[in-house]
Amino acid sequence: MKRKLFAVWGLLLSLCVLFSGCGSDEHILLASIERNIIKEEYDENYAHYDDTLEADKNAVKICVTGNVTSGTIDLKLIENGKDGSAAQTFEYHITDTLNETIELDKKHSANWTAVVDFNENTEGHYAVEVFG
Repeated sequence: MKRKLFAVWGLLLSLCVLFSGCGSDEHILLASIERNIIKEEYDENYAHYDDTLEADKNAVKICVTGNVTSGTIDLKLIENGKDGSAAQTFEYHITDTLNETIELDKKHSANWTAVVDFNENTEGHYAVEVFG
């Protein structure tokens, strides 16, 4: 029962993000990473993620949203330079609600990495979305 309620809560949060100012009418979703974290399903082997995100030349912004009811989500968004090094890094420590927008300049990298860590006390949701 609790899983179903959390799944519905995650769906409602996702819909709110889609209809919020971050995903405004003039922009379309190009790429995204999204996860629901359920405390009762914690597995140490799945408490760390390195996800690749592509922000092609049409991308204009990246929206980072999240919400936790317990614990924390540590999310690091890295813009990878042409040589593979980090050109820029944005770090977020999600302890309640997060709604951040990164405006991209015309010469942004197409390659981004989202590094996420959480522990056994964490219950929540996060999304990283690229809009163009």
